[in-house]
Amino acid sequence: MTKTTKRTLQDDPKKAEQAAAFRQMAALLDGELKEGKHEQRLKKARQESTSIARYSPLNQLLILTQCPHVTVVHGYVEWKDLGFQVRKGEKGIAIRAPHAKAPQGEDAGTVGFHRMYVFDKSQVDPITTDEQTPEPGAAPQDQDNQPAPAPAAD
Repeated sequence: MTKTTKRTLQDDPKKAEQAAAFRQMAALLDGELKEGKHEQRLKKARQESTSIARYSPLNQLLILTQCPHVTVVHGYVEWKDLGFQVRKGEKGIAIRAPHAKAPQGEDAGTVGFHRMYVFDKSQVDPITTDEQTPEPGAAPQDQDNQPAPAPAAD
C-alpha cells in the first residue's frame, strides 16, 4: 500500500507565489478602500474609458490602483488581434480571472481565480509589416513607396 501525503502551500512554490500575489493585490485594494476615494475614481474611469466597464468592480479597482491613467485596457491576445504589440519589458496590470475546473462527474463551474494580466493602450505599439495594406481610399503606391503617378489624361 502506498503512503499518500497531503501537499500544502509551502510544498508547491507556484501556489505559494500565487497566494503571495493575491495578498499583494488585497493590500493594494485595502489601501484604496481605506482612502475612501474609490467610488469617485471608478465613476470617473467608467466615463473616460469604456473598455474598463466590462470588468468586475473588483478588477476595475485593481486596474485603477495599478494604472491610474488607464485609457483602453485589453489582454495580450486581444491587443494582438487588434493589430498592436505589447512593448517588450512592459509590466502587465494584474487582475483576477475566474477559472472552471470540472471535478469528475460534476458540472463545470467557477471553482477559483487565477492571476491574469491586461495592458493599457500606453503600453502597446501598432504592429508594422513591410507590406502594409493601404487604407481604403488611399492613393496606390509604387515599389519605392512613392505615390503612383496619376494616369495621363488624353
